[in-house]
Amino acid sequence: MNELDAAVAATLELVKVGVVVVRGPAAVVDALAANWARDRRNDFDIEVSADLVPWRRRGGVDLHSLTPVFLQALRGWAWPLPETFAGRVAEYREQAARRKVLIRLRNPDQAAQVRPWTAGLPGSVVLVTSRRLLGGLVTEGAAFLDLNLPEGHPDRLTCGKYPFHTGGRVKRS
Repeated sequence: MNELDAAVAATLELVKVGVVVVRGPAAVVDALAANWARDRRNDFDIEVSADLVPWRRRGGVDLHSLTPVFLQALRGWAWPLPETFAGRVAEYREQAARRKVLIRLRNPDQAAQVRPWTAGLPGSVVLVTSRRLLGGLVTEGAAFLDLNLPEGHPDRLTCGKYPFHTGGRVKRS
């Protein structure tokens, strides 16, 4: 859990809404994220958790249909909804901007599935557990914790840089 605390601290030094991507065995990363969120529940005004697997359609995630889950958590109701995805995300961001939020996302496979939820008061956190490290989130100041690497490995925890860069080579997963 200390590594996750360090990852959160590192990303929050760079941006007001931290993004932490944790990769590793599903049961391990999910338990780590759940325990971390439980232990820090008093640090946030609200927590919203979503597993993206049930929202996956033909190789993509139906974020348009997922947005009401986030809006209901923030507003207490989901309707009426803006018709467009952009409108729904704008409404989410407006609601989240008033709170310190913890968003837990399981199983995104692209950075674009994480970006819409990066809103909230300073200190808010988007905690992502995935089989992929989602290096595209480096532009959001994300921290990457790769539990597949042994403790002490220099690339196990990175922040503000591309997470696959080791020894002058780019590793692909």
